[in-house]
Order: sequence, then structure tokens, then C-alpha cells
Amino acid sequence: MFMFVFGCNESEELRINPKEESAPVKSDPFQLLEVAIEDQLLKIEVSYGGGCEEHDFQVIWPEVITAVFPPDFSVVLNHQGNNDPCFAIITEVLEFDIDQSGLKLSDEAIGQMKITVINGFDHTEKISNK
Repeated sequence: MFMFVFGCNESEELRINPKEESAPVKSDPFQLLEVAIEDQLLKIEVSYGGGCEEHDFQVIWPEVITAVFPPDFSVVLNHQGNNDPCFAIITEVLEFDIDQSGLKLSDEAIGQMKITVINGFDHTEKISNK
């Protein structure tokens, strides 16, 4: 399970615990805007309501991936708004280090992979980098 913490104009480093089991997490509303892979980073642009509290985003990586080249898999992005009472529309780019995901992918595979991000609040909303 992966956790990335964001506040207004602040970000903290990605905290990773690959041994922790993935448990279903209830997600607060947000929108997926864009996804890209740059170097070893999965970049996900999101939009959500808030502005008064820190917001947590969590990527649930697959435990295993099919041995195809280039890799093609999905992750789920969850959002915890921490009961933020504010209504500002926040748009930001989240960054997750693919190299630390535990998937053990080569630089070449990361550069060519297709990744689909699924909105943990609305599973019908999906976006891919290719």
C-alpha cells in the first residue's frame, strides 16, 4: 500500500510499505485529469474540493503483473479529504516513484509501459498514459 500526503501548496515524501496488505479503502471524491510516466515517476494530475486540510492520496499497485512487454496494468488511486470543510477547487500533480513500487521493472519497461489509473471513488472513471 502506498501513501502520498498533500496539503495546500505542500507535499511530503512518498511513504512506502510494500509488505502491507492492500485493504479496501473508502475514497473521497476527486477527478482524474491526466496521467504520465516521466523517468521513474508515475505522475497523476487530479482535481478535488478542499483547501483547509491536508489530503492523502494512496496508490494501490498490483501484487503481480502479467509477464508481457511492454507492461500493461492498472492501479487504483484513493483520496482521503480528512473532512475538509472548504470548497476551493484544488488541482495538483501527484508523483509516485515506480521504482519503489515493488514491481521490479527495468528502466526500459517503465519507459514503455501502459498504466491505467482507476478512480477509487468512481471506478468507472479511468485514465491511461497511452
